[in-house]
Order: sequence, then structure tokens, then C-alpha cells
Amino acid sequence: MLWLRVICGAIGATCSAVTARVLPRHLLPAGLLGAVGLFLSGGLSSSLGLGGFRLGATTSLAVAAISIGVLGRLIGLRLGAPALVLVVPAVSPLLPGLRIFRGMYDAVTGSIVGTSVATQGEAVSTLMGAAAVALAISTGVVMGDVMSAPLDRQALHRRRVRRR
Repeated sequence: MLWLRVICGAIGATCSAVTARVLPRHLLPAGLLGAVGLFLSGGLSSSLGLGGFRLGATTSLAVAAISIGVLGRLIGLRLGAPALVLVVPAVSPLLPGLRIFRGMYDAVTGSIVGTSVATQGEAVSTLMGAAAVALAISTGVVMGDVMSAPLDRQALHRRRVRRR
């Protein structure tokens, strides 16, 4: 069901861009970046894997965030927009909101999953996993942005030539 996750990621990123009041011409690129992010995160962590290898869930999210950072900067530069206009909506489907809620709920009340009762340690573990995902996303986006900086020279040169 990877295709369903990709479609939902595109819809979620586009809706996040609408909420952020992004210009209409930037909605499609933001949605496509969200779809690419969920495709990479789902494909790299699935049992089949992409290219014959499999990554953990947090590592695959970091790889997806790096690709969103690289592509967001390059596409944003071509569209004449800051990278954050595209990147922030694109990473919104990757955020660990449900995991944070689940960890907080388990910490407060405890929950019964199947026949086992979630302990406080499991709640803390869930919250730490959510923090790791958030750090992987933020670090990956910044790393992708920094990695794509040397590729900006040609586009900036073309923009300066047009202004003359």
C-alpha cells in the first residue's frame, strides 16, 4: 500500500501548503515533494526495500528529509521562492504527531495493547522514538539544504543575467 501513502502524502503536503498560504504556483511542487518524501520513507523501510536494501524507520525518514531538503532548495530557487516555502509543507506528512500522542497517552493512563499493559518505560520509549524522528527530519532537511548549496551557482548566475 505504498502508493496510497504516497498519494496521501501529496494531499497532506498540498493541504499544509494551503494552510501556510503558499502561492498557488508553489502548491504542486510542495505536494510532489511530500509524495517523494513518503515514497522514500516507505520504500526504504519496507520489507522489500528499494534497490535491495532495507533501512530502519528513522533512518529512512532521515534519507527522505535529506532528499526533500536538496530538491526543495533546487526547485525553490528555480521558482524564485525560498526553500522553506516548499520544504515545510513537504515534511508535514512525515511528522510524528500520532507517536507523540500515543506516548503521552500511555504515560498518563497506560494502555492495553493486546494482552500486555504498556508501562511507563514503554511510554518514555515511544516519546524518545518520536523525538528521534523529529530530530532526523530537521537534521535531514538542513543537511540536504547545505548539500545542495554548491548547485545554486548556475541558477543564480542565470537570474543575474536576466536582470541586466
